[in-house]
Amino acid sequence: MEIQGYQKKCYRQYKQSIGYPAERSFLWGNPVEVVVPVETATEGAMVVGFHPTAKTYEVGDQKEVPLYSTSIPYSSEQYFDGKEVKSAGGGLYLNEVLARLGIDRSHCWITSLIKLYLFSSKDVIKYNQLGNYKVAPDEFNFKEWGEKSMPWLEAEIALANPRVILLSGLETISMFFEVTPTKAKHLIDGEMRELKFGRRTIPTLCLQEMELMTNDNKRNPWPEVFERRVIPPARKTLTKLLV
Repeated sequence: MEIQGYQKKCYRQYKQSIGYPAERSFLWGNPVEVVVPVETATEGAMVVGFHPTAKTYEVGDQKEVPLYSTSIPYSSEQYFDGKEVKSAGGGLYLNEVLARLGIDRSHCWITSLIKLYLFSSKDVIKYNQLGNYKVAPDEFNFKEWGEKSMPWLEAEIALANPRVILLSGLETISMFFEVTPTKAKHLIDGEMRELKFGRRTIPTLCLQEMELMTNDNKRNPWPEVFERRVIPPARKTLTKLLV
């Protein structure tokens, strides 16, 4: 299956295949779109996040209210939310992580395991405060939807033929390595681990969410973990894998 064929099939069939509620929409009825990979370099690094983010706005007295799907995974798209210019999709954080690992984004296939925005409990509270009671928190569906999304990702891997996979986020790591999020933290150590897809075994690097890896504040330990523990061994291996 060629890349464009995969993307068209994903748009048509993905929601139904994982059991995503057909009636689910954002606050004002905007559809929750399937976000498929557009940056699709082959034989390089494959970045896999858990699910795409959404464009958020201030609505009434509620801040950071998700209203629209992003256009691509890890988008760097700029938009105006009514008060300020914001960046959607976490792309700027990804850019920083890739640069520090010595990877060119143009040599990456960038995607997510679950290809739809997932509503958090905080999102649902905001929607309820704004008079919308149609959404429910998606945390309870993580495992089911993640498992049903695996065949889609395996199809991407067959197309991408990556030399290395970068997993981002504890939920993503948990799904692939079948461990708890607590145990997943211990896999973020800069070492390569092998994941098997069909007959292929692919070196895999575990990372925390891109924003956490780069957001330097006193309460966030991950930038130091990234700098001191992850980058040194990871760069050495990635240099050999991505020549």
